[in-house]
Amino acid sequence: MTNNKTNTKLKPFNLERALAGDKVISRNGQVVSQVVEFGSLTETIDDVEMPIDYTFECVNDYVHSVHRTYEELECLCLGMANEFDKLNKSKKFERQL
Repeated sequence: MTNNKTNTKLKPFNLERALAGDKVISRNGQVVSQVVEFGSLTETIDDVEMPIDYTFECVNDYVHSVHRTYEELECLCLGMANEFDKLNKSKKFERQL
């Protein structure tokens, strides 16, 4: 039984360089003709960029965006905690009625 797999060492992929126009070659040796970075759906309020809503897809895209910083993720967590507090308060109010 023979193994047709070749042992090639892959270079690390650098998205920033690829978006800047550097040549990108796939695992099977083909040149990639186009590299596109898709952004997440966001809104900016008071100079803070946040996901447009808190659906899993939107938050997941925001979190895994290439240029996301720790401080932005921290703001996201605090914003989501604030929304959860609002929801909990409205539920407590409904229970009292």
